Parts: sequence; C-alpha cells; structure tokens
Amino acid sequence: MAKKIEQNKIDKNQTGLSLEHNVAYDDSLLPPAEELRQLKAIEETAVSWIMKRTEIEQDARIKFNFKRLGMAKKEINLSTIVTLVGLLLIFLVIAGIFYFSYDLIVRGHSLEGSIFGSIDVGALLFLINKIRPTKNNH
Repeated sequence: MAKKIEQNKIDKNQTGLSLEHNVAYDDSLLPPAEELRQLKAIEETAVSWIMKRTEIEQDARIKFNFKRLGMAKKEINLSTIVTLVGLLLIFLVIAGIFYFSYDLIVRGHSLEGSIFGSIDVGALLFLINKIRPTKNNH
C-alpha cells in the first residue's frame, strides 16, 4: 500500500499557455485517520466494521496474488515441457535424416547421401546457433 503523487506540467512562454496536471494515487485500504474519527463520531461501530472489511479485502488481495503466481508457474512449466518436446522432435528428425543419408551412401548413392548429409549438417548448425542461450541485459 502506497501513496503516489504525479505532477505533469506544460509551459509555453510565447503564448503564455500553461497546463498543470496533478494526480494522487492512494491504494491504502483504510481511509485517512481524520475520516475514521468523523465516522466514529457518527457511528461507534463504523471503525470496527471498516477494520474487519479491510482485513477481508487484504486477505482477498493476497489470495488473488498467490493464484496469479500459481498460474505463472504453471505456464512456465508448460513452456519448458513444450520446449523440451520440441528439442526432442528436432533431434529425432535430424537423426532420421542422418540415418537416411548413411543408408543412401551404403546402398551406393554416395552423391545423394552426401547432399542429404550436408543439408542435415547445415540444418544442425543453424539450429544450434538459433537455440544457443543469449545474454539478457536487465
């Protein structure tokens, strides 16, 4: 819970135009102390009711944040699984093409086998370059 104040100004000297915009954000769950005193003067139980409601609201916010964290964790785990399955499939495809190239060479089609092998090596080098982790500058 914090109080944030923003102030924006536009000033133009030649025409004398000036604009000032002030905004105050207060996401505190409790009203100001002066307002609580006034409410207590009107109704004795108002402050205790507000305090109870504030506790309920705070607990709801905490629960909501934990749900959001759980959803983010599930999404990260799912993304990791999808990435690993993708890498496994890429490996299987590349291994299959290597085997096909080897089989062509063994059967006497050395030119075709060499072409498939070269394309597969090129694809493998491209993927290794693409998958390589990059440094994040935060």
